[in-house]
Amino acid sequence: MKKKSRSRFHIIVGMSLMIAGMTAATARGGEIQAKKKVMPKKIRVSGAAESSTFCMSVGDSKKIGYSVAPSKAANKKVTFTTSNKKVAKVTSKGIIKGIKEGKATVTIRSKAKKTVKAKMKVRVEKKAETTKAVSYAAPPVLFAPAGDPILEPFPVMPAKPDAPSSVGTAATGLSLADEEGNPIAEGAVVEIAAGESIRLKAVVTPVTATDKVIWSNDFLGGINVYQSGIVLVTEDTPVDTTAKITASCRGLKASCRIVVIKGPCDHEWSDWLVTSEPSCMMEGVETSTCSKCSKKRERAAAALGHNFQKKTPLVKEPTCTEVGEAEYECDRAGCGETKREIVKANGHTWSVPGEVLEEPTCTKKGKIKYTCTVDGCDGEKTEAIDALGHTWDEGEIKKSPTCVSTGIREYHCIVEDCTGTKTENIEPTGHTWNYGEVTSEPTCVVGGKRISVCLTCSAKRNITIPANGHDWEVETIESTCSVRGTETSTCKVCKEVRTKTLALKEHELEDDYRIDVPATCTEVGKRSKHCKNCDYRTDIRNIPLLGHLYNDGKDGRPDEGVIDPKPTCVMPGIKTYTCQRALLDDDGKELVGADGKPVLCGKKRTELVTSLGHDWTKDDKGKEVYTQDEPPTCTLSGTKSVHCERDGCRATKNTSLIAPLGHDWDEASAVIVEPTCTEEGSKTSTCKREVVGEDGTVTGTCGTKKLDILSPLGHKYDTAWTTDLEPVCSEPGRKSKHCLNKWKKADGTEETCSSQIEVTLIQPKGHTWSAWGTKTAPSHGKAGLQERTCGVCAAVQSRFAADGHHYDDSGKCSGCSEKLTTVKTTYEDWEYILNEAEGSVLLKKYIGTKDSILIPAKMRVMRADGTLTGELTCKFEGGYERRTKTGVFASNKKCQVKAVSFEDGVQITDMENMFYGCADLIAVLHIPEKVTNMLGTFKDCTSLLSVGALPKEITELPETFDGCTSLVTAPSLPVKVTSLYGTFKGCTSLAEAPDLTKLTALKNLSFTFSGCTSLSEAPALPATLTELTDTFRGTSLFEVPEDIPEGVTKLTTTFYGCYALEFIADSAMEKLPKSIQVMEYTFKSCKNLTYAPPIPKTVGIQVYLFEECDKKVSA
Repeated sequence: MKKKSRSRFHIIVGMSLMIAGMTAATARGGEIQAKKKVMPKKIRVSGAAESSTFCMSVGDSKKIGYSVAPSKAANKKVTFTTSNKKVAKVTSKGIIKGIKEGKATVTIRSKAKKTVKAKMKVRVEKKAETTKAVSYAAPPVLFAPAGDPILEPFPVMPAKPDAPSSVGTAATGLSLADEEGNPIAEGAVVEIAAGESIRLKAVVTPVTATDKVIWSNDFLGGINVYQSGIVLVTEDTPVDTTAKITASCRGLKASCRIVVIKGPCDHEWSDWLVTSEPSCMMEGVETSTCSKCSKKRERAAAALGHNFQKKTPLVKEPTCTEVGEAEYECDRAGCGETKREIVKANGHTWSVPGEVLEEPTCTKKGKIKYTCTVDGCDGEKTEAIDALGHTWDEGEIKKSPTCVSTGIREYHCIVEDCTGTKTENIEPTGHTWNYGEVTSEPTCVVGGKRISVCLTCSAKRNITIPANGHDWEVETIESTCSVRGTETSTCKVCKEVRTKTLALKEHELEDDYRIDVPATCTEVGKRSKHCKNCDYRTDIRNIPLLGHLYNDGKDGRPDEGVIDPKPTCVMPGIKTYTCQRALLDDDGKELVGADGKPVLCGKKRTELVTSLGHDWTKDDKGKEVYTQDEPPTCTLSGTKSVHCERDGCRATKNTSLIAPLGHDWDEASAVIVEPTCTEEGSKTSTCKREVVGEDGTVTGTCGTKKLDILSPLGHKYDTAWTTDLEPVCSEPGRKSKHCLNKWKKADGTEETCSSQIEVTLIQPKGHTWSAWGTKTAPSHGKAGLQERTCGVCAAVQSRFAADGHHYDDSGKCSGCSEKLTTVKTTYEDWEYILNEAEGSVLLKKYIGTKDSILIPAKMRVMRADGTLTGELTCKFEGGYERRTKTGVFASNKKCQVKAVSFEDGVQITDMENMFYGCADLIAVLHIPEKVTNMLGTFKDCTSLLSVGALPKEITELPETFDGCTSLVTAPSLPVKVTSLYGTFKGCTSLAEAPDLTKLTALKNLSFTFSGCTSLSEAPALPATLTELTDTFRGTSLFEVPEDIPEGVTKLTTTFYGCYALEFIADSAMEKLPKSIQVMEYTFKSCKNLTYAPPIPKTVGIQVYLFEECDKKVSA
């Protein structure tokens, strides 16, 4: 407890001294001051001033580059906010993303000091087809903060909206090339030696594009890229360093990978010389040359930037309150770039002194007015005059202070007419204490107490008297070198006892070392110095081991080693020696055994005795002699070697092979099997060499058999064709080239090869038809049936014959007495919309009961008040839907029309789907000439037999007669038609196609006759055609047309399901135009097709051409 109190006392005293020292230092002039943190003062946006606007496209993302000043600021962290998140969003890392067109302001604010901020205007535009080339005051590049990767720079728009610009073509393609124009593939590796440079080119398409190309680099080390496309590698850049160089233009990017290599020359570069001077906006070029290899390198010289000078007079002079405008012009030679800047307003020059409007008082402010002294300016301003404040008297004590409570003093303002007062507190006086009376005396360890009394107010307080402390008496017992002594203290007053242990004395060492452990042959000994007074020892040292004393004949002693075992030709012997050194006891004296002789170490050591070596067999001249070990045979080698003659040794050396004797084949009795074209032959021979035994006698012959394989002959095909199967009317024949080789079989008979190549189908001969004969004559609205018979195979072929009937404008049939009589309709037959101002009536829906009608050119209709109008022009607007409930005619529940005719003068141009679904319609006798749209006009008119002349100006007839299943004879087609897409699709009764030869502009015949099951002959095809998709699908064509035009590029499902097609003539495929690149499902499901010639190799894409052609014969 006492130690803690003492420590606490030292801490309090130390803090007091420190505070006192700091107070003193402050008093001496503030020598000790807290170190202040450096706060941010300014944020700059990289690459532009706050007056500039960053322009970006919807969907683009850009990173803001910024810097915080000063560079020593302790906290450089910032936050990013946007004024309009619907236009542009910004992340916590400063990446802006354009959301929709509009303007927004992005604020960059310091986290350490909220008032430090920078603002950046952003304009988001939609991606445009063209771009504006803008003149900039500095290169428009934003760089990310240090450490961040360099991203695609912002295009910086000029602050002035009327900055000069020119409109160019937008870039659509971007790629890289080297200085000579050779293309560089995207992501390709370009090698550059350290210290060297290359020049890259950005190839922008089209060549008329005016968009700016920006170069960037993802490596911040020794690989530099300039905006002119120059790439320079510094000399100290390590080998294998890489960097990605990217060219960016209007959202397009192209890049390559730079790899630093070791060049063939250790360059010594000259100083940089300017070879192309920089301008205000364009970088120049500096060149350096190697003195060793004359290689040149380049780097960019920074653009100078404009040197703007203010022009006089000003564009607009500033006034006191309005800004002016100044124009600046760059004075560098050949530049002439201009810019305009705002000139600050001059501000007012106020009159001094001003006019006091209201005098101030002690507590109330006054007012003063100032007038601008500039000519022509009537500016005025008023300012407040600070209140004068009170002037107080000496004050009067209203309440006196005591030892513990405050007093009160009241003051009065002495200014005339002012009644202001204030009060102040008077601090308490504090107690005046006497020493007081002791109530408890202090002891050695416990403090006493006394009571002190205030001499002013008689207040009392308790005070602690410090303890007296001990009065010690000390008794000491001295220490030795092995036992510690003690020091005992006893208090004379309270008899408290405290004991302290004393340190040991130092040892008294002997002068000489004692041997603690004697050394032996193999173990070191120990010696040390001992204390004279105790068992302590120190300075322990090793005694070197003595080593063995072997009886090996050294040092003049006899060699008493024993050899066991003895050496042989190849194995060494072993000689053993024994240590003769006597062992010592702890006192260093020799140990004696029971026999009275010294006890020896006895450690044994062995060493090898060299082997004797072999004694090889030799002749009289000393040359080694070989002995045969194994005799050779036909296939196995024999062996021979040199033998050792030493007793007991069976060693040999230089063993070598005796070559096999080889077989002695009996060719006369060989068995031969002749080879064929594809199979090997063979020749079997037997060895007749005699076998000799160990005793030299013949034991028989070898008898080994040898099989030699004879190579196949290989086919030898005839160059002439052989007909293997004769073609017939509708079935193809087959021809091939036969192999001419022959050979003998095992039974001696001769056999000829049956192999064939180039097996090729022969086109069917085709039928020998009789003339067409009439089986059923055609009648009104019904096709006739014709037949013919093949004179060879008796096959019968049928076709439909057109009836040739057609109604003229009057309703009379051209082929019989049938006649349609039409009745003119009135307003009662129609739902209509009246437009008297225009003089017309719009006919919306037929609601009459007449089934053969004439639509008049003019008609009187009833007004809403029940009166009739005059003659009004009848018109239709078109746009009829493919649903009967909204059709002009088909939705009439009272009557289904059978015949319709239009008077000349009816205003109608659009007949799209007009008669869609009119199942009872037989004929439309007359169609107005001004009609230009007939899409689906008669679709699904299943009873339609005839229509009037089609308008001459019609260019397209898409699906016009689609589903007219009763139409036997097609109408004549206008010569200007370019497309017959699906025109007669599903006309199952159509027996004869219309004449197409006069349609000189016709291109599209897709789906035209698809589903015309009665059509057996294709029309002559115009040379202008380009589309034949699904044209004859499901028809009864007997032959494939041979006049397909050159402009057609694909035949997709063109003859799909032509069930009457028996074969395709060779001439049809030979005449197929080379323009056709694609044939898909062209003849699929032609169930009776038996033959088709090979498809030309010019057709690159062939997809399931003959799928489901079950009768087609394959070569």
